[in-house]
Amino acid sequence: MTSETGFDTCTMRVRNLLAVLPFFATACTFLFPLDDVIPDEADAADAAGTQGDAASDAPGARLPYPAAVLDDAPVLYLRLGEKSGPTARDETERRSPTYGGQVTYSAKGAIANDPDTAATFTGSGTSTVSIPEGLDFPGTAAFSVEVWARQTTRNQFGWAVDHQVYGNRNGWSLRFGDKVIGFERWVDNEVSGVTWPNALQVDTYQHIVGTFDGAVAVLYVDGKEAQRAPSSLAMKPMKTSWSAGSQNCACGSSDFIGSLDELAVYDHVLSAARVLAHYHASGR
Repeated sequence: MTSETGFDTCTMRVRNLLAVLPFFATACTFLFPLDDVIPDEADAADAAGTQGDAASDAPGARLPYPAAVLDDAPVLYLRLGEKSGPTARDETERRSPTYGGQVTYSAKGAIANDPDTAATFTGSGTSTVSIPEGLDFPGTAAFSVEVWARQTTRNQFGWAVDHQVYGNRNGWSLRFGDKVIGFERWVDNEVSGVTWPNALQVDTYQHIVGTFDGAVAVLYVDGKEAQRAPSSLAMKPMKTSWSAGSQNCACGSSDFIGSLDELAVYDHVLSAARVLAHYHASGR
């Protein structure tokens, strides 16, 4: 028979589910497309969940601290959360740093409510992360370096990030000595940078940032400016690997002792507002 809707049969296609209804005394059966009439809530939830997962899988999207760092476009970002070596993951995927033999993994990290761990260094020259050449910032190029450090033993010099060559000393470094915190730029054995006449606390993570804008070096400690100084020396280009956790040579044993976390380097200046934002993104 032909129904009032003009269908030659009383059959309407539905998903794979048939709802069978008698219509008066006829033998007609209507097959209603329940899918098309009522959206499947499970499918909608699945679609929303898929979109949410994709968004949360974006680098740094899940947790406030790495998101804040990545928002500022680092050119190197080591979270130092590996469970074993030798590769230290660079979140920017630009470099392939490697751990030395005397590094302990899975130390307590600096960032609140973040399962990512930190790396612990012994003060030995082989307790290090070796980073391929680059990021030497020659001339008066602007740059910033940032790290969380938990010192367990104060050392005379305590190199934590060392991008220098020795003999005729050139390059830059971030060090935590027994009496100072220093962000230094060296040219032919002459130093130009900023040092703060205070040591890191012991057994407490602190946020240390050094910035250079082409004329002035600034040191921040725990989100606040600690000291600044003019720094006009033009650094030389370098063609060498460099180190985190130790001095960049076998010159001595006055390296950093403790844990480092969230090392980032930028090819521009982090503003005071962004330094503070990073500090607060840690949960402090």
